[in-house]
Amino acid sequence: MKIIAEIISLILSPVLIPLYAFLTLVYSTFLATLPPEFISILIGVIALFTAGIPGTAMLWLHYTGRMSDMDNPRSDERTIPYIISVIGYAACIYILHRMAFPLWMTSLLIGGAIMIICMTIINRWWRISAHMAGIGAYIGLIFMLGRLGFVIRIEWLVAIIISAGLLGSCRIYLKRHTLGQVLAGAVFGFIWTCLALYIGVILI
Repeated sequence: MKIIAEIISLILSPVLIPLYAFLTLVYSTFLATLPPEFISILIGVIALFTAGIPGTAMLWLHYTGRMSDMDNPRSDERTIPYIISVIGYAACIYILHRMAFPLWMTSLLIGGAIMIICMTIINRWWRISAHMAGIGAYIGLIFMLGRLGFVIRIEWLVAIIISAGLLGSCRIYLKRHTLGQVLAGAVFGFIWTCLALYIGVILI
């Protein structure tokens, strides 16, 4: 059971959520009509700066003894990975802006970067669940896409919500977080993403 919980935590890792989010954007919005080469570049940029670089940095920190546990580092070990993630998000925002993506899409990354900064500050006193913040943000994206008029199958939203519940249960089972930290992370991620996308649409 522990191995299954760890695999689920890995698949739904917060460093992979941005990639899942933009894959969702590609196949549920007008981005699906763009040339395959353009889509490949977009996904490659997202994968490199939000998953590849932060993930590699965490491996290096763990290898050099600066991070005791990659899946659940101590509070004092989380600051550097968070900072690296924010830098990666900033690079993505700049590149997507240069590629003339609409503000409401880049606002997803802007909201994510601000959310990570807030979590870095909160982390000094309380370990809010980054895993749940990530999947909460993903649920927020699906919810807002539906509100913006894009076709989102209800089964898809239900499946993601169930996945969030499963992930939260795994984090508690593995003793990575308390119920309060899990719930706070999910709500935090959901609200930040909805707010970021709403502001992005308003400013168009």
